[in-house]
Amino acid sequence: MTTPDPIARLEAADKGSRELDLEVHKAAKLCDPSAWYSEHFDQLEWNEHHPEAPGGADEFCTAPLPHYTTNFDAALTLVRGDLWWRVEGRGKAFTAQIGKSRQFHAGAAGPALAICIAAFRAREAV
Repeated sequence: MTTPDPIARLEAADKGSRELDLEVHKAAKLCDPSAWYSEHFDQLEWNEHHPEAPGGADEFCTAPLPHYTTNFDAALTLVRGDLWWRVEGRGKAFTAQIGKSRQFHAGAAGPALAICIAAFRAREAV
C-alpha cells in the first residue's frame, strides 16, 4: 500500500489539524504506516510485530506526533537542511518558497501549512 500524497488535502485545508499532522508524518515516512493517533494521549501509537520473539509477539509503541500543520518550527523539520526557505503573508494567505538550484512554491491558509506543501513538492522532485 502506498501512502497518499497529502499536498491536495493540505492545500484545501483552512487550518491545520492533528488528522493532517498524522497524514504528513506518514507521507514523510517518519513512522510505522500502521500508526494511529491517540487523541486521549496526543501521541502516535502502533503495534510492532517482532517475528523473532516467542510466538511473534507484538510490542505496543508510542511516540510524540509533531504539530506540523500548526507549528512553524515543526513544519520546518520537513525541509532538508541543504535547502533555503522563505515565508510571506498575513491573515489566511501565506506563500512559502523552498529551494536551492530549483524553487518550490506553495500557498496556504497558514505559514506552517505552506511550508508543509512546499517541503513535499521539494521531496517529490528528489
